[in-house]
Amino acid sequence: MSTEAALLTAVAADPDDDTARLVYADYLEEKGGEGNTARAQFIRAQIELARPPRRGESGARRELLATAKRLQKQYGAEWAAPVFDAAGTKNDKYWRELSYDGWERGFRNWMLFESLADLRARAPAVLALNPITGLSVRKFDDADVRALINEPLVRTVTRLNLCGGGWGETRISFGDETAAALAASPNLARLEELDLTQNRLTTEGVRVLAHSPVLTRLKRLRLYGNEINDGTYEMLARSPLGARMTAWLVDGSAGVTSEAAGILMGAKHLTHIEVLSFDNTSINDSGVEALTASSHLASVRELDFRNTNITAAAVQRLARARVFANLERLNLVKTWIGTPGANALCRSKYLTKIKFLALYSAVPESAEKKLRERFGRKVEFGRI
Repeated sequence: MSTEAALLTAVAADPDDDTARLVYADYLEEKGGEGNTARAQFIRAQIELARPPRRGESGARRELLATAKRLQKQYGAEWAAPVFDAAGTKNDKYWRELSYDGWERGFRNWMLFESLADLRARAPAVLALNPITGLSVRKFDDADVRALINEPLVRTVTRLNLCGGGWGETRISFGDETAAALAASPNLARLEELDLTQNRLTTEGVRVLAHSPVLTRLKRLRLYGNEINDGTYEMLARSPLGARMTAWLVDGSAGVTSEAAGILMGAKHLTHIEVLSFDNTSINDSGVEALTASSHLASVRELDFRNTNITAAAVQRLARARVFANLERLNLVKTWIGTPGANALCRSKYLTKIKFLALYSAVPESAEKKLRERFGRKVEFGRI
């Protein structure tokens, strides 16, 4: 085994160990060459940015982030190509996503495989170049998922994506019994994020996950399109998992109504929520009223009301809510708020930290100029 191969094997074996990554950065710098020197600088920069900030260094961190993004933009495709090739990723921009967020401490942070068989065949080549900490498998059934969680390589995974979907014979998904197997697998002890979009889980399957003695690091769970309802989130709010969750993705189910917002209103111990999503649910104005009356939700940075039943009146209340003064992202796509809602957003004295405001098919064209004057390029319009 070459020196470089040995160093990369050490990184893949223990993804939490920054020392192994820094040693590899030193090796690249000693090896020389423009791309290698840039990669060494990029690894060190991302490792430094991953640690908690200290007082008085915000300026230096902004400069370091700008440097890291510049290096990734210039060399990212070159660095990522061997990893994508090893994983069998289709050679187009959609599949070979190259944004800055696709990197973590100098290495690719997400790998997509077509199936369990594909994973087994290709993972050794990927691990010779890059750790697998984020994992997505496109095609699976209950048996595949049960086999997957027994694979040794998932022991390093912190983010797992098992999104189902399809119809009839092409349907891919799993149910409550397999969710129980996930909850009991010691190989998933490092898991922090779990996306189970469009599977067949009911409240009972979610209950097992929420009370798992293994998944104690899990803090983000997405259940979009499963067979759940307000009662599911009432259970979650009282569970060990609910107490840890920083993102409440209460989305993608007609069975979720404004009652779910009322549940969050009453769960005053949930003071650390950063993301709230009600995308494609039946929430209405009474749900927004409950949220704006919840002083313990002041840590929320992102709100998503895409394709919901809320009206301009709810947005007017939201714009006057001091509790959401820290809001950075607000999504109202396909939720018509009209001119009254647009005016309320423009007049708000609390929405001063907004970095992204999505209003596709939400306001009339006549309101766009005023919104642009208030939010600049942070606001996005269009028709869907």
